Amino acid sequence: MADADPVEESKETHDARLDKVEATQAEQGGKLDQILAILGKKEGETHEKAEEHTEARLDRGSTIADQVKAAVEAVGAEKAQAEADEAHKADHAAIREAREKPPRESQSGFRGKLQRAMFGADQ
Repeated sequence: MADADPVEESKETHDARLDKVEATQAEQGGKLDQILAILGKKEGETHEKAEEHTEARLDRGSTIADQVKAAVEAVGAEKAQAEADEAHKADHAAIREAREKPPRESQSGFRGKLQRAMFGADQ
């Protein structure tokens, strides 16, 4: 009985291995292209953000006096905002207190007449 030629079997397995390696490389190449495309987009976004940051820094005042004025204005704005917040909280506290008071009892009817007779009309 003659078996298949070992050289031919080796050639077939070698060809199958090569096909498998080529398919894997093609798949990896596609993934690498996707990664490079994603990285290219992020690089462009990062460059734009860096340009905006640089332009903002260049637009700032270049002298110390300008920088101090800007800082004082920023502190003033923060202080004004804090005062507005405190006033807002005080308004809410006043409203809350007004809501928490129990309603005044009715002064009409027999009970009202009895209270006025015993305690006076002030209450």
